[in-house]
Amino acid sequence: MAEEKIINEADWRYFVPSQKANYVLAGLSLGFLASLYFKVTHPNIITNGTYYVLEAALVGGIADYFAVEALFRKPFGISYHTALIPHYRDKLTVGCGDMVASEFLTKRKLLAERNGYNFVDQLLAYLEQNDNRNKAKSIILDAVENYLKNIDTLAMATELETHIKRELLDVDCYGKLDEYLSKYLKIENNNIIYDYLIDKCDAYVHTPSVYNYIRKKIDDKIAEEESSFLGKMKIMMARATGILNEEDLTNKLYNEALITVAGLHDNTYLRSWFIERVRKALEVFHESPDWHASILHLQTDLINNVELKFVLEKLIKNSIQASIRPVGSATELAHPSILAQIINNAFDSLEAELRSKSELRENLEAYLKHLSGLALLTAQGMLSPIISKVMDKLTDDDLNKLIQSKVDEDLTFIRLNGSIVGGIIGLFIFLLKTLL
Repeated sequence: MAEEKIINEADWRYFVPSQKANYVLAGLSLGFLASLYFKVTHPNIITNGTYYVLEAALVGGIADYFAVEALFRKPFGISYHTALIPHYRDKLTVGCGDMVASEFLTKRKLLAERNGYNFVDQLLAYLEQNDNRNKAKSIILDAVENYLKNIDTLAMATELETHIKRELLDVDCYGKLDEYLSKYLKIENNNIIYDYLIDKCDAYVHTPSVYNYIRKKIDDKIAEEESSFLGKMKIMMARATGILNEEDLTNKLYNEALITVAGLHDNTYLRSWFIERVRKALEVFHESPDWHASILHLQTDLINNVELKFVLEKLIKNSIQASIRPVGSATELAHPSILAQIINNAFDSLEAELRSKSELRENLEAYLKHLSGLALLTAQGMLSPIISKVMDKLTDDDLNKLIQSKVDEDLTFIRLNGSIVGGIIGLFIFLLKTLL
């Protein structure tokens, strides 16, 4: 009920002007008519004096009624210099805005008020009252959770993927690999890469492709020899005498390849020869101009062909889900969420530091005053346009009610004072006339 009363009292649209002055004016009118009757029928100093006083009071009351009404409406239908507020509403709205901005709420006054306000002390005092500390934590937690829930995870993952790939492309893979090879080639008895290559050779030589390759080379060599008449005759004689058998020759060469590769595993001259050949090949390749281009091309292809955004999106969603409270849970849980714990610890830590470290308090106070100063200066520049726009939306009747609701009591007394002053002047004139 109290809240409803406050709202109704503050709503000027339901304002009804006071009728006190009207009742007084009506009473003066009746009194004037009565005094006129007695002045005519029973003329004496009392009736004459009463007539003069009531006449002057009535004239003063009517004059002030006209003056007050002329501010808002057209009294008695007279339009000459009446309804001043509706007529000059454009100047009035602009003037009100300018007056508030340039006279009442100037930049200097706003900044002076701000300088006299200690934000940090007020904040710490607020946290001490009732359950405000927990309320503040709950507000922060709700705000952060709502922000996390509304994040576009795919857009964030795409942006993060672009950033990661950009950083990876900036990594000097060639330089690091070049440094590694340079060190590796200088290490004696470093058998890791050689054993790896030997294992690869061993696995490869046992595949049918090696056997087919040997057979093809033999067939190509025989075909080359048979290209001449003499060579063809030699091949024919070799086959006729059993010296040349392509199948047996292929098997022998393939078996020799198997034996040779198997011998690379042992610490023999053959292994030393293989290692030396590999080292020289690496040195030649390492010094080749194509080496740098190959590494850069490989690095670019690997990074650009990797799809990260969907994995990152899932990671972001899972992280958000794990950090916030479950849907439908209360603010205070037996087991608070990760985010709630972080906010609680950060809030308590910051509050403790604000209370114990004067330098931090001073820095925060200076920052808050700086922000509030910027906000006040911005708002001060907006006061005049805002006030003007709000008043422009009012109808003439609303504007009249708004102004009357603020000064109705004063306007009533102006009218009453007009009648009182008029009566006093009437009495003074009557006394002068009687004495003279």
